[in-house]
Amino acid sequence: MSKFLNNEGLLYLWGKIKTYVSGALPKKVSELENDSKFITLSDVPEGAAASNTVPKANGTASAGKEAAFARGDHVHPHDDTKVDKVNGKGLSTNDFTNDDKNKLDGIAAGANNYTLPTAGSALGGVKTTSDVSDAKGYTPVPIIGGVPYYKDTDTTYENMGAATASAAGKSGLVPAPAAGAQAKYLRGDGTWGTPTNTTYKDATQSTAGLLSTADKKKLDAFGEASTYATKEDVTKQIADAGHIKKQIVENLPAASAAADNVIYMVAKKTANGDNAYDEYMLVSGKLEHIGDTQADIETLTTDDIDALIAQAQ
Repeated sequence: MSKFLNNEGLLYLWGKIKTYVSGALPKKVSELENDSKFITLSDVPEGAAASNTVPKANGTASAGKEAAFARGDHVHPHDDTKVDKVNGKGLSTNDFTNDDKNKLDGIAAGANNYTLPTAGSALGGVKTTSDVSDAKGYTPVPIIGGVPYYKDTDTTYENMGAATASAAGKSGLVPAPAAGAQAKYLRGDGTWGTPTNTTYKDATQSTAGLLSTADKKKLDAFGEASTYATKEDVTKQIADAGHIKKQIVENLPAASAAADNVIYMVAKKTANGDNAYDEYMLVSGKLEHIGDTQADIETLTTDDIDALIAQAQ
């Protein structure tokens, strides 16, 4: 059986831990063992005054070896990959080369500074989205207040182009339906057709329809709704079922007066004064002793703690 640590045992164990720690850990830094990874005061070169000297920002590097101590006045080498900051100037994400500067110097002031004048009745320019290189095929239009006006005289339109399995149709006029075709619809091939019959039969156990055969069989297997228990029915059945209860009594009742599903708890004396009860229950018309509430817990003694510490060392 496992043993447990009570308050007295915990205090005893804590005293053992404090005694061990006070004797095992060093009390002064001088008692620590040094290694080669750290420097001591004796390792610092004579004349190194790191607190009142400033390293030089440029020059030939003189820091010594990697593991050596760097004097406070050691020299940092100049980084040729960087440029010094100049007042009034900033950095850019783009490089401005000599070629760029020469090209810029060759452009006259105000070059290409041209604004297209608004077209009027006598003079002006008209913006277009295409390059006009030949006047053939273009229709002259009047420009009034800078706005061109064009009248399209071609009002002849063709019927829509039919679509095929391999080619798309073209937009156009809808072909006129013939008399008596009022129930037909316009197809993608440009003709008027009759809709396909989409009438479905009701589903049965042997014929699929709006409901699958398997689902129809499952539905037919259910009984009338009145044959199933409702939520209220289930709740009542649970409430009416027997539930175990506990009741503390000074004396056991007579078997004839005892109730079913009740554990009668009678107080009993214990060695340590804790509350404990004998438990009885009505079984086949008799009150039977079914157990007690006392827990048998064995604690660790000081001898047990000493033995465990000795075993761990």
